Amino acid sequence: MDAAHITPHPDGWTPPIGLTVTTAGEADGTVVVHLVGEIDLDQGAALEDTLTRIVEARPPRLVVDMTEVGYCDSAGLNALLKTRRAAAATGTRLVVAGIGERISRLFWATGTTGVFTITETVEDALARVREE
Repeated sequence: MDAAHITPHPDGWTPPIGLTVTTAGEADGTVVVHLVGEIDLDQGAALEDTLTRIVEARPPRLVVDMTEVGYCDSAGLNALLKTRRAAAATGTRLVVAGIGERISRLFWATGTTGVFTITETVEDALARVREE
């Protein structure tokens, strides 16, 4: 079957696009994790594993950039909560950046907005962690 014969889903549903995770180290030791895609049950465990390995390396600061995350469910939130706990245990300062309106609703509905330090942009997050 070629692409010309594929009928779109009537509700506009599209299959999940997965999650891409890249990291960048800053000169001051801060690690920035860039997430692109969707975080659901399938990607939540892998994200948790990746973030756990990063925190185990004990960077002084960790910024999780969610600017390009289109969807995040409880599995993604759970991965972030576990990362927060591990970061606190190792002395790593954690900031979550760019959650946007859709994901901020998940944080608000679960009462976790006050649990995380959240900024609008990665640049704001970097400035925030460096001033503390």
